[in-house]
Amino acid sequence: MLNLIDNYVGNFEISVFNKITTTEMNFKANINFNIIKIDIENKNAQIQLVYNIEMKDKATLKDLGVIKLTMNAILNSDTKLDKDAFEKKLFNEGIYNLEAICRAYIMTATANAGMPVINIPSFKFEKKKKEM
Repeated sequence: MLNLIDNYVGNFEISVFNKITTTEMNFKANINFNIIKIDIENKNAQIQLVYNIEMKDKATLKDLGVIKLTMNAILNSDTKLDKDAFEKKLFNEGIYNLEAICRAYIMTATANAGMPVINIPSFKFEKKKKEM
């Protein structure tokens, strides 16, 4: 099991082209997951999710704006793992812990920005093979 030790925002930006009044939106999202550091000895790791989300009006397909968020987290494992097992655990558990925080952050920020609350749907992440 992974425990969240800390999290922090590396970057956050909302850019809108006009006042958003519709709640009916389509999202085009590019989300990257990065493992920044794994410390096997201390059983912790730093991970990062980078969101770049384009918002469009569902009815007109007009561009509404962009949300960019970089969120970092430090997680601790309750058991000692080798590097491969730790990476697998971070991808299978850690990514979804951090995703929930990112989604809540976006919802809160948009609610406080005088615009409709933007509820980004949860995503299923797929691991891409590293290119050699």
